[in-house]
Amino acid sequence: MARACCCLEALDAEEEQEPLLGKVEASDVALVTPPHIGYRQVLAAGAQKAKVRLTKSVPLGILAGIFIGFGCYLMVSVGANCPDIKEKNPGLYKMILGAFGLPFGLMLVVVTGADLFTSNCATLTIAVLEGQAGLSQLAQSWVVSYLSNFVGSMLIVGIVIAGDTLGAGAETAASLAQPKCELSFGNAFARAILANYLVCLAVYMATFARDLASKMVAIWFPISAFIAMGLEHSIANMFIIPVAILAGAPSVSWGQFFMNELAVTLGNIVGGALFVGGAFWWVYGSCRWGLASGAAPHSK
Repeated sequence: MARACCCLEALDAEEEQEPLLGKVEASDVALVTPPHIGYRQVLAAGAQKAKVRLTKSVPLGILAGIFIGFGCYLMVSVGANCPDIKEKNPGLYKMILGAFGLPFGLMLVVVTGADLFTSNCATLTIAVLEGQAGLSQLAQSWVVSYLSNFVGSMLIVGIVIAGDTLGAGAETAASLAQPKCELSFGNAFARAILANYLVCLAVYMATFARDLASKMVAIWFPISAFIAMGLEHSIANMFIIPVAILAGAPSVSWGQFFMNELAVTLGNIVGGALFVGGAFWWVYGSCRWGLASGAAPHSK
């Protein structure tokens, strides 16, 4: 009898370890993970980035600058190069400007795993707030990715200018760069907060996605929106303003570029670190709720 009971207990244990075929959790087949699980994925990505060696992070940062530069190049060549539409239908022009260009660049960054400064503002902040990274690692990641992005941006700018491929796009680049350089520090700072709010949301949501199509949708809407609304992104401006200067724009200078970058970079940090990283840590963070990292707050 005792032996039979032991056998039944063994069978019960085996059934617990091996669920019946066909019993599949919804999260196992969903193309987009639930928010509290997605938060854990973003946290894991931030913690991993904090540990990446310079021999890897620098090339990935350069690639991110190149990819965003490609997106801006497409925007200048196609999206922004529609003068008749701009004059007759400004709203449609802004939609085209946002749709053709930068979403393509960020898609390249996300899918290939390149290292973009502006998205690091959110992911590394979450890692620090969760105790998965230190402030020195955050500072190193931000500085290295920013400088590497600049190198990549200038590399693609140089190739574009050397190839003389802009054509009418040179005037378009000047028309995009000049208003950016004429912004006051406060205006540029505020627009940069809003821009990186949307950029980090795009990357944050794309991390939830398990397939390429879902990642593209998560990226396309926020990025096309921020371009259409005329907001400021420090890495995008690393292509737009220098290419205008080197293409001979008479009213844009390097001094204006660096002042714009200062204001926009600070605004991007606030937008990504506070409004995305800090906000989602407050909602889903383990330190805030005393839960396992990323557990759903309502489950407590």
